[in-house]
Amino acid sequence: MRNAPTTAPNRGGALITALVFVAVIGISLASYLTVSQTAVHTAHRALYLTATVDLAETGLEHGMWSINAQEDGNPNAWTGWTINGSNATRTLSGFDYGAGVTGTVKVLVENYAASAPAVCARARITLANGATLEKWLRVTTASRGLFAFGLLARDTIVMSGGAWVDSWQSDPDNDPATPPVGWSPGVARDNGSLASASTALPSISIGSADLYGTTAVGSSLMAGLAMSWGGQVGPRGMPIAGPYNLAPGALTTNFTANFETVTVPSGATPRSPYVLPRSVAGPPYYLAAETIGSPGATTYLQLDSMSVAGAATLTIEGDVTLYLPPSGITTLNVAGSGRIRLAPDASLTIYTPGNITVSGAGITNPSAPANLQIWSNRNGSLGQTIRLAGSGALNAAIYAPDADLILPGHTDFAGAAVVNSATLSGSGSYHFDESLKNFGSGGSVAIDNYSELNTAASRSPYIARLSL
Repeated sequence: MRNAPTTAPNRGGALITALVFVAVIGISLASYLTVSQTAVHTAHRALYLTATVDLAETGLEHGMWSINAQEDGNPNAWTGWTINGSNATRTLSGFDYGAGVTGTVKVLVENYAASAPAVCARARITLANGATLEKWLRVTTASRGLFAFGLLARDTIVMSGGAWVDSWQSDPDNDPATPPVGWSPGVARDNGSLASASTALPSISIGSADLYGTTAVGSSLMAGLAMSWGGQVGPRGMPIAGPYNLAPGALTTNFTANFETVTVPSGATPRSPYVLPRSVAGPPYYLAAETIGSPGATTYLQLDSMSVAGAATLTIEGDVTLYLPPSGITTLNVAGSGRIRLAPDASLTIYTPGNITVSGAGITNPSAPANLQIWSNRNGSLGQTIRLAGSGALNAAIYAPDADLILPGHTDFAGAAVVNSATLSGSGSYHFDESLKNFGSGGSVAIDNYSELNTAASRSPYIARLSL
């Protein structure tokens, strides 16, 4: 008799083992799916939490735009807003994030007509399942001076060669009664700043030049700033390696700026073009030195043009204002060994839509840059040029948003400037006077403090006015 087969029990054991493995795999798969589902949910929540921040900041930007549009006299500054007493509110809705996710933001501008309003925004994103995410942000503002940046351009800024930018303070104790401090290596600081409102890529190109400070570009991309080997943006002594040496936090994107209209004051005394040196009827027959103004007095002249050349010296005494009205020509020319010299405590203010060239001995200003001011009244008409040449030097504050500033090698500029474009080349240097930051009323306001309202106590003053 043959024995019965013994393989059946083995097959049964294999089947049981297989079932156990299937059960384990099923449990593991269920756990994996749960973990994956949780991860997806967490990722979606993180994504939309970030979106609430962006949405709240969009609300803040709408508020800031209306505030600055109001300062510019735009009649549509508060179109679409609800005015209630000293406050303005507006709700922006219809933000569609897809997959049934929508967003709404309500904005409150406190004391909207004041010189420094505050803006609060409450953003809410509603998910497809009805759940909501919120972010509350608030900013306070402060008036921004005309020269908040060392060099601000409407269009582009191009640096090359060994050009470099830094800063100093002409009035470090903030006391105009004390003597001003001129730039020197001993007082140099690393707060130079370049800013361009253009969205061009790039709008600021520094090549291999050195910017000891920070920069801001209108583009939302870092490509708004270009540099090449050896160039840097940041403090002295930072590590230099490769073609893009940018210190952390030294570049700001999405920069915007307002440019003011320049009004020429009335009351000037007209005269014919001014030329020095020149021949005169009596002794000395050849005039190579002259003074305009007198100590303690105010002088306001309108001239077709001014030229100081040869070895002539024009001295400015007291407070002198010159209006040079022609455009399309060089209205101020300092050439050869000629120079314009400001006496101690004197000031010179120049209004002109015309071109300016300063070379030779330049314009000597022994006081703070604010004592020499150049204002362009082209007001929207491009084509003006302000140029240093030779070894020209200028210690001044320039507000000419329609002019092109040209600073070639061996020239030296100290102060601050607002221009259409700027070109700095060779070994030219640019020193930003930080004491000019609050000079003049820029009309516009800037964010002074940014905070999140993330507690019930911080939100309670705004709940009623920002109800959604």
